[in-house]
Amino acid sequence: MQKMQCSVCGSGALVMDGKGEFATCEHCGMKYDRNAINRILEVFQGYDTLVKNAETFLSLHEYGKAWKIFGEITDKYPDRARGWWGLAECYTNGFKQYCDAYDVRAIKKEELQTYYERAIRFATENEKAHIVTIFDEYQSRQAKFDIKRENEKNAAERRSHAIAELGNRIQDIQKYQNFLEGKVISRKRNGAASNLLSIIAFIAAVIIAVNAGIISGVVFFVAVAIVIAIITAIVKAVRKGKIKRLQKQIELLRQEQNQL
Repeated sequence: MQKMQCSVCGSGALVMDGKGEFATCEHCGMKYDRNAINRILEVFQGYDTLVKNAETFLSLHEYGKAWKIFGEITDKYPDRARGWWGLAECYTNGFKQYCDAYDVRAIKKEELQTYYERAIRFATENEKAHIVTIFDEYQSRQAKFDIKRENEKNAAERRSHAIAELGNRIQDIQKYQNFLEGKVISRKRNGAASNLLSIIAFIAAVIIAVNAGIISGVVFFVAVAIVIAIITAIVKAVRKGKIKRLQKQIELLRQEQNQL
């Protein structure tokens, strides 16, 4: 339990006489009779009880309940460091939670700094040493946390950019694939009419060549037809091969995108 302090000078401790009849301030010499001592003692007992209850909840990691009591302490005893320092402890969950510039739900450095400065303002020399040591250690861990979060943010931005680039590449390849497939469909639609006209023209040419006695003309047209068929087959095969390669490329890009 802390010593009772003089209500006149606010800095001297009260020393009881041998019989307990009165107390004298060590600093200013102010004397208090028994009734005045009892009133001061009631105030101090209330403060100590609140601190004890708050610290019990701290030890149980029930920071919400401890926060309420420390708040009551700062309301009733605003010149006591323990209340302000207790708020700092609760605000950071026992100095295990850190300020996060990228999370709006996280604790704020400005508010924590306020509790710290008020605790230092009203702390005794021994309390100051303890508070500064704990807070400096916390600030060191906070700095490491800030670096980690910055690296995570940069990595997330690079990942997002890479995913977007892959998405653009997939779209471009799909457009080209659709273009080739559209040409195949168009050829299929027009293929029947085109093939029919080619057959009619070929038969007519053969008939003319036979009637004219130009056998070599028939051979020529047959050769041309064979060449056209071969070229058409090659073109179709090449186009189908391109489409398959594009599909495979899209599949690989999507796999890469999913791995990011």
